Amino acid sequence: MKTDPDPASTPERRRRRLRLALLMVLIAFAAFMALSLIPRLFGAEA
Repeated sequence: MKTDPDPASTPERRRRRLRLALLMVLIAFAAFMALSLIPRLFGAEA
């Protein structure tokens, strides 16, 4: 596998890495939104 140069393996690997990075950014954004919204909701209730 190491000696066999696959032209279709590198773009798929890059696409997979890009998808993973996008997912991580999305999760981070969701966590930030939750952290910023939770205190506001608690402040409105309390």
